[in-house]
Formats: sequence, C-alpha cells, structure tokens
Amino acid sequence: MPHIIVEYTGDIKDEMLGALHSNLAAQDTINLAAIKTRALKVERAIIGDGAHAHFVHITVKLLSGRPETLRQKIGADLQAIALEHINAETTALSIEVAEMDPATYVK
Repeated sequence: MPHIIVEYTGDIKDEMLGALHSNLAAQDTINLAAIKTRALKVERAIIGDGAHAHFVHITVKLLSGRPETLRQKIGADLQAIALEHINAETTALSIEVAEMDPATYVK
C-alpha cells in the first residue's frame, strides 16, 4: 500500500527509482511486497522564477497511523537519495510524505 510517485521534468534514471523503492522498503513498518513506485514525466511546467530548469517532486503515500518521526525520517532519507541522482543547481526538489485514510483507501 505505500506509494512512491515521482513527478519530474527532464530525465531521471531507473537507478534513482530503485534506490527510493529499496530505501522505503528498509524503513520500520514498511512491507516491500506492498510498495508501488512509479514515475510520471511532466511535459509542461512553469517552475518558480526560472532559476531551475527542471523539477522532481516525490510524493510518498502511507496509510495513516505511523509516527511523525518515522514520516520525517522517510522524507529526509528519500531527499538524500534523490540529491545523489539529480543536479540540484538545475533541478528543484521537493518531497511530501502524505497519509492515506484507511477508511477510504480501497485495493
């Protein structure tokens, strides 16, 4: 049920997706078999004041109930991984760790 959704302009490598997926799987309370990681290329975007030519936005969706400290660790860990795979001078990076309501999440 955890989801990693990477929205991006420009190009990203499969290695980054694999590293994000593996890192999330290693986190406390996360089941590797349930993770779904995907990348969605954005063809048209306006990015801030033009200082960055590209962006990468990573959304992690987890069922609610995990401690805030764990959610913060997940965000920080995935940020560190993404920074290893992008050019931070030309690419704006943002990450959101969001909670899904188990009452309305159906699979």
